[in-house]
Amino acid sequence: MNSKIYLDNNATTKCDEEVLNAILPYLKEQFGNPSSTYSFGKEVRDEITNARRKVAELLNADESEIIFTSCASESNVVAIMSAVRNYPEKNI
Repeated sequence: MNSKIYLDNNATTKCDEEVLNAILPYLKEQFGNPSSTYSFGKEVRDEITNARRKVAELLNADESEIIFTSCASESNVVAIMSAVRNYPEKNI
C-alpha cells in the first residue's frame, strides 16, 4: 500500500472541486481589476458584490459587514483592528 496522507492543512488545503469550478473563470478569462473604472474590471466587481450579498444572506448579516481578504494574515489584522476600534475601553 503506497498511499500518501497529507497532514499540513494548516499551511494549505486542497481546493474543493465546486469552489475551483466557481473561481476558474476569474483566473483564466475574467481577471480584470475590480477596483478599476474600465468595463473589464467592473464585471469582476459586480461578481464580487454578488458574492458578498450571498455570504451576507447566508450569515444573516449586512453586506457592509462582509470583508474579503487575500490571506490569513490580512484577515487577522482586520479582526484585531476591528476589535480595537469597537472596544476602545479594552486595554488590548
